[in-house]
Amino acid sequence: MARYQIWNQTDNIITPSGAQFTAKEWGDRYPWAKLPGVKMVITTGPINGGCALEYGAMVERAKKSGVAITEAMTDVEVLAAACVGLLTGLWGWMGWLVAGWVFLMALDYLTGTAAACKEGSWSSAHARDGIWHKCGMIVVVVVAAVSDLLLEMVLLNLPMLALPIQYPGLVCPVVLVWYAVTELGSITENAVHMGAPVPPWLVRLLAVSKGMVDQAGEALGDKEDGHE
Repeated sequence: MARYQIWNQTDNIITPSGAQFTAKEWGDRYPWAKLPGVKMVITTGPINGGCALEYGAMVERAKKSGVAITEAMTDVEVLAAACVGLLTGLWGWMGWLVAGWVFLMALDYLTGTAAACKEGSWSSAHARDGIWHKCGMIVVVVVAAVSDLLLEMVLLNLPMLALPIQYPGLVCPVVLVWYAVTELGSITENAVHMGAPVPPWLVRLLAVSKGMVDQAGEALGDKEDGHE
């Protein structure tokens, strides 16, 4: 069964939070959906207000992601291809980001253990602390992912926020990048303790990169404060 459909401008809408809108109320909330030639993408099933996306922008984004869309395809076929392509692209990118971060956590733990053994400071208590530290990071990433979902639902379903856009879901990716850069810095420090020469510019580059991620996170936080 298709997950998305094009709103026919006559069906009433029910959002995931349980809010109900008549076709007129939904159209008043998203006036851009009434413009000539514009189509709104909503979800299928009884809870059909799970999203409110502009069809043309969704298709263009899918094409840029490499999805093959032709003029011979029907709206339903285009919508299905675009959704599959966009989801694949999103999870593909996020999947690689998560996999890279997990790899860096493991490498940091191993190099930290090796450095501690070399200096004779290794202990089981410190090893356990390191594991708990990594578990705490995982919890923060989960919190960031849940925050993305909650923010998206709030912006979509609060009647006073008539936004014609979807929340991009940037909290979790920014947190993952921040942690990844932090792990790279920690791994570099472990390499120094293991006796490896490390270019000073590499240390500065990692510090600058972390600063840039911090700035992106602060900007994201300011943007979200502006929506409150």
